[in-house]
Amino acid sequence: MLKGLTLSVLCMVFLAACSAVKFDYDLQTPFAQMNSYKIERPAKESEALSLDASRIETAIMREMSAKGMASLEQSPALVARYMIEEQSHLESTGTSFGIGFGGSRSAFGVSSPPDLREVKEHRLVLEFIRADTQKVVWKAISERRLAEGMKPEKRTELINKIIAEMFEGYPPGN
Repeated sequence: MLKGLTLSVLCMVFLAACSAVKFDYDLQTPFAQMNSYKIERPAKESEALSLDASRIETAIMREMSAKGMASLEQSPALVARYMIEEQSHLESTGTSFGIGFGGSRSAFGVSSPPDLREVKEHRLVLEFIRADTQKVVWKAISERRLAEGMKPEKRTELINKIIAEMFEGYPPGN
């Protein structure tokens, strides 16, 4: 019995450490009094709303409404600002081959480099800014990535999941 309980506790600790969203917030902010918001679009989205921005805003409005918060354009308590941060990394594809030989004081070797490709991914960052002080009071960063080649249905589903996971940590302490 003790062995099973220990294993269960270790699994829960492991799963908690693998959270797909990282949070930070101001300890002094009275989040219970923050009951209204407005969404601020990133500067590059100000004229034409991208498909992802539209998906994100819809998900934010749904989650805020579920938390009992009202959308106000004039004098909101919080300003919700989101960003899609682009990240790229090199990914090795295929295999490389090398051959070499050497003697007592000399050696010779030849190898083929692995095929590399640049992979661009995007992560979502959501901040709540207190409207009266213009200070960030809550921030969530998704560790899940939006890949460029995702189909619209999968992309919408992933954005909805990411936003829902972010709101599991709002308000802090719940």
